[in-house]
Amino acid sequence: MNFIEAKGGKALMHVMKWIAKQFEALPVERSEPRPLIGLVGEIYFRFNNYANQNLIRQVEAIGGEVMVATTMEWFYLINWLVKNAAWQSNLFLNFIKISVADLYQQHHEHKLLKPVAHLLTHPYETPIAQLMNNIRPYYDPALKTEAVVTIGKAIDFGKLGLSGILNVMPFSCMPGIITSSLSSSIRADLDNIPWLDLVFEAQGETHLNTRLEAFMYQSTQYHRRTVNN
Repeated sequence: MNFIEAKGGKALMHVMKWIAKQFEALPVERSEPRPLIGLVGEIYFRFNNYANQNLIRQVEAIGGEVMVATTMEWFYLINWLVKNAAWQSNLFLNFIKISVADLYQQHHEHKLLKPVAHLLTHPYETPIAQLMNNIRPYYDPALKTEAVVTIGKAIDFGKLGLSGILNVMPFSCMPGIITSSLSSSIRADLDNIPWLDLVFEAQGETHLNTRLEAFMYQSTQYHRRTVNN
């Protein structure tokens, strides 16, 4: 954290290299690859273990591996929306400014990822324009909301060969409900990839384990079928 507060630089790159070495040293059992599950949905619930009831650990405990949609996709979406709005309004100076800022962010992200890139089996960040193209058959990106990146990334995960999609949301979340309502159509175009919507609220989820076990069974069967094909 001190390196980030000091605006990064060479010291932060040194930390990234150290992190890569720590991960390389971890013992990993790979005799039978685990089904890879894509986690999408409301950003806070994706990353807060308390809010999602340690969802990632639960999936790992029953045989899965989780790939979480990144936080940066939201920042890139904002850039994309602002650029489009500036262009449509003939605010070309604003368009240039946000385009430069967008390129600057991408440059530094790629720079930070370089020390750990060899550890990644899938692309870390799919270009936001590609995610927007993914969703157009189902939802107009101009409607915005978090549903845009959730749908776009879920489709991206399916195209990358993942074996299941978990969509997390707080109770009564409109973007989550929109995504859930479109999931049947999306799944049909992704070879019926297993999909589970998880709604979290203050009362807890006493049946979460049962639902996850059923979902992971489906994902394991899907994984074995797609690998054999």
